[in-house]
Amino acid sequence: AAWWLALGVTMANVGQSGRAVHALKRGLRIDPDVAHGRRRLGMALWDDQQFTEAIPILEAAACRHPRVGDVWASLALAYSALGRHDEATALARSSRRGAATATRTGSC
Repeated sequence: AAWWLALGVTMANVGQSGRAVHALKRGLRIDPDVAHGRRRLGMALWDDQQFTEAIPILEAAACRHPRVGDVWASLALAYSALGRHDEATALARSSRRGAATATRTGSC
């Protein structure tokens, strides 16, 4: 799993979002409990302008790892990109305070 996740991160870093999505999905099939893997997949989808597809991935990452602030911030960005500004603002405030929880968003 680590190899696929590292490849996905590398592909995302060089602007190859489609390849990043493929590699990250493979890595997460092997080890679905990697919080940053799900966040990176959500962000790779976001970079590829697949906002609608990114939301459930980022929501799942937030539900599985509610104390990882980067996941909440990434989800807020994706909500904002889709015009869901109230949800984005609430998540951004929560993640900035470090107190984001799945129950606050009602998404879990």
